[in-house]
Amino acid sequence: MLSNADTPFIRNLYNNFHIEEIMAPRNVAANIRGRGYVRKLLIRNYC
Repeated sequence: MLSNADTPFIRNLYNNFHIEEIMAPRNVAANIRGRGYVRKLLIRNYC
């Protein structure tokens, strides 16, 4: 299992794996408006 950013490249790279979308909190950013939740992918090679 791994997590990574939700990008077209990552989705294509792991397209034969089980992919689940999650929203992950991000509390560190130079600009306070950049903080909040971001879409991440959980990628597994098992069920």
